[in-house]
Order: sequence, then structure tokens, then C-alpha cells
Amino acid sequence: MHGAEVAAGIEVRPRVGMQTMDPVVKIELSGITRPRTVTYLGTDGTHHRVVHKGPKEDMRQDRMVTQLLRVFNVLLAADPHAKARGLRMREH
Repeated sequence: MHGAEVAAGIEVRPRVGMQTMDPVVKIELSGITRPRTVTYLGTDGTHHRVVHKGPKEDMRQDRMVTQLLRVFNVLLAADPHAKARGLRMREH
């Protein structure tokens, strides 16, 4: 990835600003709380999805799951077979 650094096996990406926002908000039908997904065009020229949650959401749990997925991605990137197949866990 252009401009990315790797520190302690974790990819550190440069900051991306919001250039434009998609006027359509997608409401996820799966899950109890039905989070809203907004897509925006970043200053890096790529589209980014952001999940917005309600006030009753446990953001600590989401952070823990995200950290766990990042650890899985580090482990998958370190395994030659998984890396050759392009396996990775999708983070929200």
C-alpha cells in the first residue's frame, strides 16, 4: 500500500480525509441494532465504508473485536499459504 509503514508487524496507514460523502445511507438488515453504513470518497481517491452505531452500542466490545481481527490478519500475513491465497479477515 502506498505510503504505509509497518511497525511491530502491524501496518500503519497514513491519515485520509473525507472528500465527498455518498448521499445514500445503507441500513444493515443483519444484527440486532441494524447499524448504518456510510460510504465516502477519501482524499486518497478510494472509497471507504464507515459503520455508525446507535447510542446503546458497546463500543468497547467493537474495539476488542477489531483488535482481534487485526491480530488474525497479522497471523494470516505471516503464514505463506494464507498469504499466497490472499486470506484476511475483513474489519469494519
